[in-house]
Amino acid sequence: HTHTHTIRHTQKVQNGSGLGMGERRGSSATSSAAGSSTSLLGPQPGVDWLSKDKWMPDDAVQSCLDCGSDFSLLSRRHHCRRCGQVFCDTCTSARMYGQRVCNACCEALTRSVSSDGTLFGASLALVEVEPYRGLHVPCVLRQLDEMVRSGLDEEGLFRVSPSHARAKQTKTDLEAGMEVSLSSRDAAAMIKLWLREMPEPLLTFELYDDFIEAGRIGVYTDRIERSVVLCRQLPSVFLHTACCLFRLLSDVAANAHNKMTSDTCATVVAPNILREQQLDATRCRDHNIPSVTIVQTLIDNVDRLEGYCTE
Repeated sequence: HTHTHTIRHTQKVQNGSGLGMGERRGSSATSSAAGSSTSLLGPQPGVDWLSKDKWMPDDAVQSCLDCGSDFSLLSRRHHCRRCGQVFCDTCTSARMYGQRVCNACCEALTRSVSSDGTLFGASLALVEVEPYRGLHVPCVLRQLDEMVRSGLDEEGLFRVSPSHARAKQTKTDLEAGMEVSLSSRDAAAMIKLWLREMPEPLLTFELYDDFIEAGRIGVYTDRIERSVVLCRQLPSVFLHTACCLFRLLSDVAANAHNKMTSDTCATVVAPNILREQQLDATRCRDHNIPSVTIVQTLIDNVDRLEGYCTE
């Protein structure tokens, strides 16, 4: 089964499309600079972070260099990792590529990233989104999702990958906005690649430890409740994208012909959406079972998540 689509890859900041990584659902933005761009996490070549020995000394200033609020026992000093200057917690609430940054550096880095124009490796906070199946998801995911759905009975969906050369060529074609003809199996593989190359994983660095602990909860109903609570803490575009992905995986698992169960789907997808910022081989081994467990729980209970995307 093949499905031909032109993948659009216009990249722009979506006003109001999601919360920043420093915010929770229901909280207000702390500043205009720390809005939807604060979820840009992950390694980023070309960004010069200042080493600690080059930071401004703590005692050099007595008040925040942005808002002017005085420092105290309750209002601590924080350094921007890019410029090294001293600010309050509110004025450094943004996180860019896993680093605390001030509002000015957040804006500068956002401009740099948003001009990149790529699909793969682009921040989820900056990609174009559109309505799809009651959600608002990145355009590339919508179109790849449709391709996968054109052949849900194809064996090995999400498990069997194309050759490296074919995957590389497909990625190049997608980035160029060319028409591509993909089998359901290859479209599923491209979704995995797209997820794997996100600078910030779908379930976020910030919530990684919480999701791992949730995966260790033995009582199934308690694990469901905890997983839903954690997903509701995701920025809006992350939550909608996760719901779209888990719904697709749930529908894949419901098709007996492709020989993919929700456990198998979780096993092959979990490493792409739930990972630590600093990889550690021992921790990866220890976390493998709970990470798969929590992702399977989310796949099997995606109905619970979808209800929160319409709030």
